[in-house]
Formats: sequence, C-alpha cells, structure tokens
Amino acid sequence: MKNIGHAAALPPVTAKVRLAIGALEAIAKVFAAFRPMERLWASWAFDDRKPQAIAPKNWKATASYRLWQLGDEQWLATIKEKPPGTETPSGGVAVAQIADNEFIVVGQHARVKFDGAGTNADKPSTYGRVEEGHFDSAGRWVMERNWNGDQVDSGLNLTGRPVVLKVRMGTY
Repeated sequence: MKNIGHAAALPPVTAKVRLAIGALEAIAKVFAAFRPMERLWASWAFDDRKPQAIAPKNWKATASYRLWQLGDEQWLATIKEKPPGTETPSGGVAVAQIADNEFIVVGQHARVKFDGAGTNADKPSTYGRVEEGHFDSAGRWVMERNWNGDQVDSGLNLTGRPVVLKVRMGTY
C-alpha cells in the first residue's frame, strides 16, 4: 500500500471501520515500527503541509490540506483565510491501488485528487464511482453510500470523520 500524507496522523480504528483480526495484526506491526520515531516522523511529515503526490500505475494521486470544502485551488487562492480548525495538522491519507483504475482511499481532513499519468496522461478523466463503505470480516467490500456532486467536484473532500472510499476512475 502506498501512503500519501502524514503517517503519524492516520485515523484511529473505530467501530465504523470493520477489519478482520488478521488485518488488525498487520496494522499493529506497522504502527509498532513507527512508535519509536513517532514524533520525528510527525515533524518530518508536517514540516511544510504542501500538497503531496504519489504515482500509482497510470494515475497521480495528490493530497492537499487546509482547503475549504468547495472550490479548486486556483479559486481558493483568492481567499486569504484558512478553514477554521486547520491551524494544527490533523489530516492524513493512505491510498492503495487495487486494480488498474480502482483505489482504496482512507483518510480525514484532506482533499485527494486523481489525475491521469502514464497511458492516461493528457486524457480527460472523471470519477466513475466513489463509494463510502468498509470491508467485512471475509474481506468483501460493503458499500454504505455513493459520493457525488460537491463531494467529488474538486477532488475527494475528506472531512474530520475518518472515511474509507473505493474509487473507480475513468478516462474519455
């Protein structure tokens, strides 16, 4: 799984996120590896709070922070105030590519935007489907609701409530 953002600020595992015991053990090992350096990692990750990007196969995923819920970054550049509650870093995102055009996104307090790269470079792209949900104990995806409209217009707007999304991208 590739990681965007601030590993020290990943959302806590809550009752809303249902994971199998084996998955919890795997996550516990990762968090244990970070434990001795958690403050250092946080200071490195939060140093500039600028957008961060990864390049999974044929896509680029960018996580941005301290943005208002609506509007693209060019339009938002004209607004001097930052959204309340963003004075201290609190956002983080993890992205896993599960198929050529499909991703699992987990995060909070961030905006994630996917753009074409590789064979998808210079092609118009769109969110084919964005589902909020969870994985059941057998590892099957369970959709709870579909995202659309303002939730995806300028990217995936992740609020203060940790969320798990299954994202299908498309080009035309």
